[in-house]
Amino acid sequence: MPPRRQRITNQVGAEAGLKLLNSSISEADFQQMVLDFARLQGWLAAHTKDSRRSEPGCYDGVLVRPPRFLVVELKREGAQLRKGHLSPHTGRWLPGQVEWAEAAMGCPGVEYYLWRPSDWPEIVRTLTLKS
Repeated sequence: MPPRRQRITNQVGAEAGLKLLNSSISEADFQQMVLDFARLQGWLAAHTKDSRRSEPGCYDGVLVRPPRFLVVELKREGAQLRKGHLSPHTGRWLPGQVEWAEAAMGCPGVEYYLWRPSDWPEIVRTLTLKS
């Protein structure tokens, strides 16, 4: 059995490695990981492939496995939700991710999640939970 000091050092090294791994995953790769895992757990999973052709701020994904309906926003580590703003070109109010999140959380029966790679244990728990 290794000395206590070596075990602590190895644990710190593992935590640092996990932090580095989480920060190096692109949002697109993370999104694919979440959607693939959800499908393996029996969820119907949809996402917008080209956000330039969708409503600004709309969710990254919708996951459905009756009786549950989830909307998910997936972010890289440290990235923040965007707020709505007036379009400089049209003067139209463009909702941001903040407004979409608030709207989803106001809907009974809809589960809203903002997930980052470091949330993987929570993602696994949420998507494997049988209702």
